[in-house]
Amino acid sequence: MGTLEVVRTLLQAGPQPDIAAINERNHTALMLAARLDTPSVVASLLEAGAAVDATMGDGWTALMLAAHDGCLPTVRVLLSKKACVNTVAADGWTPLLSAIDAPDPSEELVRLLLGAGADPAGVGGRTAPLYLAAEVGATAVVTALLAATPPAPLEATAADGSTAVMVAAQNGHATTLKVLQDAGARADAMRMLDDGNSGLHLAVVYDHLEAVRTLIGSPTVDVAAAIANGYCSLHLAAERATTGALKLLLAAGAPVGATTPDGTTALHLAAAAGEIQSLDALLEAEAGDTL
Repeated sequence: MGTLEVVRTLLQAGPQPDIAAINERNHTALMLAARLDTPSVVASLLEAGAAVDATMGDGWTALMLAAHDGCLPTVRVLLSKKACVNTVAADGWTPLLSAIDAPDPSEELVRLLLGAGADPAGVGGRTAPLYLAAEVGATAVVTALLAATPPAPLEATAADGSTAVMVAAQNGHATTLKVLQDAGARADAMRMLDDGNSGLHLAVVYDHLEAVRTLIGSPTVDVAAAIANGYCSLHLAAERATTGALKLLLAAGAPVGATTPDGTTALHLAAAAGEIQSLDALLEAEAGDTL
């Protein structure tokens, strides 16, 4: 319940309670106090001998739990007691990844962990911290990771070869995408381990117009680039209800007559899908002349 005086009374009782005891969820008293964000209780338990880096069955520590719940005051106390900032749990989570995965990721908390020595590259973790921050659209956290010493690697990939740019585009985080591009991340990188998609292809498929607009504004992005099956971004837009993206691509110079390997054009695809608005936009762009 977070009542400091009761905790102190129990810690001074005889015989002293087992400070390392766990409940049915494998939480120690320290872990419960960390999740409740009761820093004074956390400090008392540590002073009484609680192990700061004790782990649950899955390898999570009090620091990881506090970081995931956004408990900044408790994180400060745990770090002051030299809690390990680079623990890797059995599921691949680390304190830094836990903080980024919080419901409302805290830039201050992330900077605190980085200042305490958390690895911005996330070596050994389930994914790169920058990738996760881009995935959830935590722009301030992305900025903090890029400002770390050393900075988080811009082109770190997930298991399928996706970069932070790609996952930001896929999820429509245009502001995050702009920060990554301004930092020098490759806007034209393609997911060669999978389907060849780039950030632009993904933004088009998921109909994220601001992300499309941000990417086509990059001098390195080729709006005519094709994925592994030979489809370019215009083809992908034409066969979906993504007329806004299609119009942006046409305005950016996407070749209206580009064909897939079997000779199919964007007009064919829009007609087959019954996308009337896309048909109109393509016809206005003189796609009919390519038939």
